[in-house]
Amino acid sequence: MENTLICNKCFATAPRGKKPFCLTQCGHIYCHGCIQQAEKQCPQCQQMDIFSVELQQPSLSRVENFFAPLSEALESLRKICGFQNNQMKILTQRFHEIVRLFNLCTFNRNIYLTC
Repeated sequence: MENTLICNKCFATAPRGKKPFCLTQCGHIYCHGCIQQAEKQCPQCQQMDIFSVELQQPSLSRVENFFAPLSEALESLRKICGFQNNQMKILTQRFHEIVRLFNLCTFNRNIYLTC
């Protein structure tokens, strides 16, 4: 992944020195020199009080999905969607079963009271 990163300010393709690239919360990538110069404002979008994480372990594991090939990201989303839809289906079925039982109890209670 590291060889595919480009600083969004100076357009360096490799980190200068031993410092890794950084990713800001506004979604921009900077080399260490450019992020240090930026201080508290993003050079790209001008957002104030920016926070950034270094694109190396352990921080990298929190953001590596942003750099996954689109086909992998879409497949992962498809699996997540399928899982969530299945869970919703299970909960909906249970809800309908509870409503059916409630209606049955209410109906039986009304019959008992009228006798």
